[in-house]
Amino acid sequence: MVMTPKPTPVTSQAATPVLRSKQRKPETPNFGEISLDELSADDQARSVARSSKDPKGETMAEQFKRKGESQAAEILEKLANSQNEPQPSKKPREGSPDDKVGFIAERIAIPLGTLKNRRKQLAGTNLVYDKADEKTRKGLDASRSKEWKKWMDFNAGVIVEGKELHDLLKEGAPEIPTQWIETDKNAHLKRQGKEHEHVPEYKSRMVACGHLEDAEGIRADSPTCKTEGFNIICSFAACNAYRLKTGDLTNAYFTADNMDRLLLLRPPRGGIPEMRGREPYRIAANKPVYGTKDAGRKFYNTFKKRALECGLIEMRLCRSLYAYYEKDKLVILAGAHVDDIMWAADPKHEYIITEQLFSHFLLNHIHENKFRFCGRDYEQDSEGTVTITCKNNIEKILPIKYERRGRKADDKADVQEISQGRSVIGSLAWIARQARPEYCYSTSRLQSVIAQAKFKHIQQCNAVLQDIQATSDIGITYQAKKFDFEKGILISISDASWANDEKIIDHHIFPRRSQYGRINCIGSDDLWEGTEGIVHFIGWKSGLIKRLCRSTFRAETQGCCYSMESGVAIRALISEMLGKKLRHDLNWEDTTASVMRHLWLTDCESLQAAVNNPCPQPYEDKRLEIDIEGLREYIWENADGTMKDHVTEDQHDKLRWIDTSSMICDPLTKAGTHNFNQRLHECMTTGILNLQPTVESQMKKLSQQKLRRRNAEAKAAKVEEDAIETDAIDMATPQDMATDIK
Repeated sequence: MVMTPKPTPVTSQAATPVLRSKQRKPETPNFGEISLDELSADDQARSVARSSKDPKGETMAEQFKRKGESQAAEILEKLANSQNEPQPSKKPREGSPDDKVGFIAERIAIPLGTLKNRRKQLAGTNLVYDKADEKTRKGLDASRSKEWKKWMDFNAGVIVEGKELHDLLKEGAPEIPTQWIETDKNAHLKRQGKEHEHVPEYKSRMVACGHLEDAEGIRADSPTCKTEGFNIICSFAACNAYRLKTGDLTNAYFTADNMDRLLLLRPPRGGIPEMRGREPYRIAANKPVYGTKDAGRKFYNTFKKRALECGLIEMRLCRSLYAYYEKDKLVILAGAHVDDIMWAADPKHEYIITEQLFSHFLLNHIHENKFRFCGRDYEQDSEGTVTITCKNNIEKILPIKYERRGRKADDKADVQEISQGRSVIGSLAWIARQARPEYCYSTSRLQSVIAQAKFKHIQQCNAVLQDIQATSDIGITYQAKKFDFEKGILISISDASWANDEKIIDHHIFPRRSQYGRINCIGSDDLWEGTEGIVHFIGWKSGLIKRLCRSTFRAETQGCCYSMESGVAIRALISEMLGKKLRHDLNWEDTTASVMRHLWLTDCESLQAAVNNPCPQPYEDKRLEIDIEGLREYIWENADGTMKDHVTEDQHDKLRWIDTSSMICDPLTKAGTHNFNQRLHECMTTGILNLQPTVESQMKKLSQQKLRRRNAEAKAAKVEEDAIETDAIDMATPQDMATDIK
């Protein structure tokens, strides 16, 4: 008999409302008369425990008991049994009407194993039609009718009923169920305390339960443009002062090529408003349907085919990133994330996108100047400067709910706190990857310890969330018309902190691990030799070095290798965008190096000396020696493989040492004081990279140099004094020695 482990609950976040009134009755609310959105946190949770039943009439608590999930059943039973507890009456806020609805945002525990749609319903992300109020139901009915009309307009499905349906089912035609996925598109604009001002925009989508389909032999991957690709588009737009725009395709999957297999869809629970009274029936899918395994792949192939027909070229190093050339000059750069398209184009050639490419699809809106795209908030001023933030996503993250109860910092966090921590840290990590690189280390550190989290880690997580929410307006700026996009240089900045972290594998802790951080930018060529210039952030990352480093030098070398290799990949992608890199070019490294120079920055002076030394030095650690040689290869080898006698100024790769005080990668490798991120924040918000060391750092170095000189002089004086004394002893006569003895 195989014992299956009990699932641990995961959490999500939900805005649970409180009905403000002069008196509050303890009776169980009637869901036929009152909205779920008008219930308190306790009433909402109790309603889930008592009224959520399957077709057999079982409550959720009974279902979890039957499945052996005793912990989840116990939680739900406690919530259900607590309904008779009296609740204190709450007074309305001063100056507000008694019937005004306010909200309290808190996290709730959801048992692991709950299906995705059900999990989002419990969290408040997806709406539940059966538990909505009359006003919400009317809005959902309208959105359902609108969705079904799109099915008919695009000929996405054919109704099959009667004898034809009976014959298909008898022959064993595959069928899968469908479900309504219903959301409020304006949910990200909802703010605590102002929910009464919120204007919802309901969206319903009939989605197939593709996980129940036999997908053997069906290719399901659908590439989307990387974040680095969208950042390059922003840099391209800012450098040329092109308008950055985005378009949303309506029912994009329905515009893809027809399906090549028979698939019957059962109508969703609640039915289709226009089809009520015609049961039983099925829908034979004619177009790729949301939820099926290969729907994304079919749309990707269709969009790619249409783009190639319009003259666009897809980048092989970044799929779903397209370029268009006019007389070998790059004039359009566009990236696709499923059905959301962002582009920057020369106004003379923008019709390639808006008129030719979009003529094959149904375009919903075109946004510019200020818009939201893939979770990030974009804003472009009249001069062309682009700013990216994640303000809306940051402000709606809810903190971890815990009780102090005299707990110590090293006490073990409970299961619910750990599961809440996973949710919060996951949200923060995504934001750090998108627009806040200074929080990459904090999130990376918390992700590594969350499985064995202590109470102090839960507090640290909430502290990081509070800090990032206090600075939600900060983002990344791409200054307009500051340098030529095709003549800029690539800058890779690397840093590492030695032996200050831990590596955790299967609950085993491995101490003394090192952390690296990198930032890759495109910048003006002033930085090749100078100390200040404009940069555009392209990519960044913070992570644990897999190898155990026995010295700072080895950790810095590893960090520089990661940064340099990422920069080489970005340079190859930009070279392909500019039409300079061919598909089968065996010497692609030399070709791309001639297109864009690559500057490496490090604050490890010994690494800079080792790489720039004409004579390679041997090392006891052969792995370290290989890493050093890998860096030296880009600086000391010619294109034909021969070695250089000396480094010239027209080289394509160069390693520069900078002072630690001017290193903007420090926040990606270690934690610091409240102003530790100041240098990086200034670079992010102004787009100016300043390599000049601070006055404090210069004074500190002068003080250290003075101390070293003083110590050296004292040592030299001591040696001279000892030498004089030795000479005096050697010159002494026997009579003098006898006198000394007496």
